[in-house]
Amino acid sequence: MQIDQFTSRDLDSAREMILAADHVGLPISKIFGDVMQPALVELGMRWERGELLVAQEKEISELARDIVAQLASRHVHPHPSGPPLVAASVEGEHHDLGLRMIICMLRATGSMVHFLGANVRSRFILEAVQMHQLRAMLLSAKLDGSLPATRDTIEALNTGALNYSAVDIIVGGAIVSANDDQLRAWGATPVRSHNLTEICETVWETVNRSRERTDDAEATARRTGH
Repeated sequence: MQIDQFTSRDLDSAREMILAADHVGLPISKIFGDVMQPALVELGMRWERGELLVAQEKEISELARDIVAQLASRHVHPHPSGPPLVAASVEGEHHDLGLRMIICMLRATGSMVHFLGANVRSRFILEAVQMHQLRAMLLSAKLDGSLPATRDTIEALNTGALNYSAVDIIVGGAIVSANDDQLRAWGATPVRSHNLTEICETVWETVNRSRERTDDAEATARRTGH
C-alpha cells in the first residue's frame, strides 16, 4: 500500500483494504511492518516538507490508530499467560502508534500488557508497576525533548518500584539512536531496531529473564525462610 491511498479522500477504502488483508491471513507483523509503518513514515516526511495539511495528517493518524485497535481486538489471545509488563509513552511524548502496534503483537502471542497510553508522568507509570507488582516496563519516546522525561521515569522505576527486585526497563523509539549509551548508563535496555518483530523478541527475552530472576529469588527465600 502506498501513502497516496491514505492521503486520498477515500480513507474507508484504505481501512477496508488493510482489514481484508488480515482477513485472508496476512500476519499482523506484515501488516504493521510492511504496510502501515512505511506509509506512516512517509506521512511524517510529507508533513515535514509541507506537502500535507495538518488536518490531513491528523485524520490519517487517527485512521491508523483505529485500524490498529481493530486488529488488536481481532488478535488478542483468549488466555494470556505470557510474562506481564507495563507499557507507556513518557511524559510529553504524544506519539504512540508504533507502541500500539508492538502491544498488539505482544498480546496476540499471549503476553499480558498493561497499556497506559501516551504522555504519562513517571509517577503514574510507577504506580502501575507497583499496583501490578511487575518486573518489566516498556517505554516509548521519539522526540529529543522527551529525553529528560525518559531519564526521570527510569530513575523513578529504579529507586521506587519494588524494594527487593529491580525493574527491567526497555526503551524504544527514535530517541534511542542518539542516546543508546546514555540510556544504558541510566539502567535501561535500549532497542535500536525499527523492526517490530525484533522489538517484540527483545521484549520477550527481557521479561522472561526478569521472570526467571524473580522465580529464583522467591525459591531462595523459601529455602532460607526469608
